[in-house]
Amino acid sequence: MKFTDITSWLSGTDVLFGLEVYVNKEQEKEYRLVHISKKDGNLVSNSFSTYASIEEVLTAVPENSPLVLIWNGKGVIHRNFAAQEQSTAEIAKTLFPDIKSDDFLYQQTRTASGGILSLIRKELITELLETFNKNKISVVAVSTGPFVVPAFFQLLGEFSKDLIYDYYRIQTNSDGSIIEYIVLSENNTSTVTIADENIDGIYLNAYAAACLLLLTSNKIEYPKVEDGLIDTQVKNYKDSILKRRGGMVFLTSILVILLINFAVFSNLRKQQMRYEDQLAVSQSKLKRLDSLETFIKTKKDFLEKAGWIEKVVVSKECDEIAQTIPTEIRLTELTIHPINISESRNTKETIFSNKKIVIKGLTKKVTSLNDWLKIVSQRASIKDLHMEEYHFDTQTQEGQFKLEGTIN
Repeated sequence: MKFTDITSWLSGTDVLFGLEVYVNKEQEKEYRLVHISKKDGNLVSNSFSTYASIEEVLTAVPENSPLVLIWNGKGVIHRNFAAQEQSTAEIAKTLFPDIKSDDFLYQQTRTASGGILSLIRKELITELLETFNKNKISVVAVSTGPFVVPAFFQLLGEFSKDLIYDYYRIQTNSDGSIIEYIVLSENNTSTVTIADENIDGIYLNAYAAACLLLLTSNKIEYPKVEDGLIDTQVKNYKDSILKRRGGMVFLTSILVILLINFAVFSNLRKQQMRYEDQLAVSQSKLKRLDSLETFIKTKKDFLEKAGWIEKVVVSKECDEIAQTIPTEIRLTELTIHPINISESRNTKETIFSNKKIVIKGLTKKVTSLNDWLKIVSQRASIKDLHMEEYHFDTQTQEGQFKLEGTIN
């Protein structure tokens, strides 16, 4: 939906009914109803209908709908006047000196040479306004004559110098201003093409009035009757639209905010539950760690009292040396306190070389062996670690080495 559609909906100018009441010589009324809506910035013609009674119109127009009214035919008087700076009341007094001005409604339409003053009895319009008001239909503008049509064409920038439709013939200049209008004795049934849409001549006044109001422009004057009662109707309609649609927008905004708050709260609640679960797991691990530390301390005390702690230290030393072995070296033997073979043979009993460490293995890179020898030699518990033997096997392409040293 475009932004213009949203603003039109909020202001109540997204849909409009145009109604022309045409009164013939026999005082018979014909109601010509047009339904126009605004969608994606364009005007869409929804329906064109003709009715014989106001009751049918009230059935066709929904409650709370805006409507522009055009009254034509018998009961309307139009008079031309020359261009002059006078108010509508002063012009009416000049053209119709004998009438009682309070009994009539006036409409002033500008033309190329001056203007046209139209008047209609107030009671005709007032009665119709009251009928619509009882049925919750808001009349937002009242016009007389065919003058909304040239104004609409002027807004579109499409000027027809000689426009003939229904009972009217209107001549305009190159600017779209009215030069002359004539009321025809016979109805012209031809259609008028507007923006690739063919409009039946009898609906052109209602169609132009509705479209012109939906496309209200400050550059084009909307020909309409001047009266406080109509202005009140317009104000009441705008206030009701603001209350109903503005209230709807407000409630929708509150609902959206509540939904967002609920979503945020739910997400935070899930995070809290997840953190609480993680905290419980961490606390359980801490308790287990404390238990293990107590267990280790107990066992260590026991080993110290039993005199077995040295064996544990030797085993630990072997593990730590093994952790330093690089990937290029494959260890085949790691002996601490090895058997002294020569003395064992002489004494015919097993004799160990105390404080001695022997490391044997294979490697394809002598440099890696030398680097590792330096690393192991740096241990505080190992002294005088050196290369005792080394020879290279040409078949396996590996060097066999033997390291010896002392261990504290």
